[in-house]
Amino acid sequence: MSEKLRELYSFYQEIKNCSKCPLQKSRKQVVVGEGGYKRPILLLGEAPGRTEDALGRPFTGRAGKLLDDILRRNGLSREDLFITNSVKCRPPNNRKPYKNEIIACSAYLIKELEVLKPKIIITLGATGLQALSLIGVLKNNDNILNYNNVKLKEVRGRTLTLRIDNLVIKVVPTYHPAACLRNPSLVRNLQEDIKRAVIELETPFID
Repeated sequence: MSEKLRELYSFYQEIKNCSKCPLQKSRKQVVVGEGGYKRPILLLGEAPGRTEDALGRPFTGRAGKLLDDILRRNGLSREDLFITNSVKCRPPNNRKPYKNEIIACSAYLIKELEVLKPKIIITLGATGLQALSLIGVLKNNDNILNYNNVKLKEVRGRTLTLRIDNLVIKVVPTYHPAACLRNPSLVRNLQEDIKRAVIELETPFID
């Protein structure tokens, strides 16, 4: 295991009993990130679902299986990257996390980014974009995106940038695998975006 992952997993032990927001009352456990991180790509989802809350691992339900399949089609696996969620505890009935819950978890996301220093963040769904807009400067070209104005349909297919202090990261927005299960026509978009993220990884960064 790399030093980065050791540091992160040690940090995860410190937050396993987190009580920063009301989600502590309904969760079974805090679900932290995981991966082998052989390539500097971070997949950022929304929040744990029922299966993830039960098993304590991100993306392990039907959506996770779809994501694994699409990663394989692009020559990737969970050992190649890191997968985490914007919110580490399951919201009741799998509802979308509230803004205050995303903010409560924001320090954990910042820690993940500071330790891992990914070159690419693939946001799976709109919540990931909203979370990034709360922790740094998220830009679409010269336009700054904030929690209220960031719209996935408007930026999907583009490469955004995130700046947190001296850390600058490319952001590739795409659909959440759960949305693809509800609307199979989106699967092609998700696959295209994962493929584009791999290409972006090898493309020089121009800020």
